[in-house]
Amino acid sequence: MAGRAPHRPAPARAVRPTGAVRFAIVAARFNEKITKRLVDGAVQAFAAAGVRSSQVDVHWVPGSFELPQAAGLLARSGRYRAIACVGVVIRGQTPHFEHVAREAATGIREVALATGVPVTFGVITALNEELSVIYPEPGVKHFRLDPEEVAPGRGAFLIVRRDGVPIGCGAIRRIDAVTGELKRMYVVPDARGLGVGRLLVEALEDQARQLGLTRVVLETGTRQQAAIALYRRLGFVDIPQWGEYIGSPVGLCMGKEIINKERSGR
Repeated sequence: MAGRAPHRPAPARAVRPTGAVRFAIVAARFNEKITKRLVDGAVQAFAAAGVRSSQVDVHWVPGSFELPQAAGLLARSGRYRAIACVGVVIRGQTPHFEHVAREAATGIREVALATGVPVTFGVITALNEELSVIYPEPGVKHFRLDPEEVAPGRGAFLIVRRDGVPIGCGAIRRIDAVTGELKRMYVVPDARGLGVGRLLVEALEDQARQLGLTRVVLETGTRQQAAIALYRRLGFVDIPQWGEYIGSPVGLCMGKEIINKERSGR
C-alpha cells in the first residue's frame, strides 16, 4: 500500500535518578488532620525498609486532585527513586468524590508509566466504595465527617497500622455535651477477624472519656451483620434513630454508656 506510515510518538524514556538515594511523599492538605497520619505511616514504612528520615522529603499540595501534577514534577526532576502519594477523599452528596478520586488515580498511574519512577497511590476511598456497593439506594449513605469535627477538643480520628501499613480507621465526634458518635469505622478485608475492630472501638471510647463524654452512639447498616454483632458484644444496644438517620430504611442506631475508668477503680 502506497503512502507514508503514520507517525508514532517515541515512547517515554524512564527518568533515572541521580545523586544520593532519595524518596518523596506527596500529601494533600485537604482533610489534613487525617492525611498527616497517613504521612506518618508512610515515613514509618520507609524506616521499616531501612530508609533514613533524612532521605525522605515531604511535599504538600492543596488537595488530592493536585497529587498527580506534583508527583509528575518530582518524578521528572531525577531526584527520587520512588514517590508515595497520600490523601483523603470523603464522599458527599454530589459526584465530586468520584471525579477527584478517579482523576487522582488516573493521573498518578500516568506519571509512573511516563517516567518509569514508581509512584504509589494511598488515597483513602475504600470505605466509601465498599458501603456504596452494600447500599446502592440513593439517600441512605451517611459518609460526611468534616475535619474540624475530629479537631482537638471536639473529636479524634485514629488509624491502626500493621508493619507501618494502615489496616483500619475510626473516628469519634462530639455531638452534644455528653455524647460522642462513632464514625468512619473500617477495617481492610484481610485484617478482619483479628480483633482490629474491637481495638478501634475501645480506643475511641477512651478518646470519648478524655473529651469528658459519658455516652457513645453510632449508626450502622442493617446489612452489616458482622459489625452489628461486634457492637453488641461490646455492650451497644439498639436505640431510636436520631438526626440525619431518622427514617432510614436500612439504618440501625446503637448506643452505650461509658464508665470513667478512674472512678470505677480500673
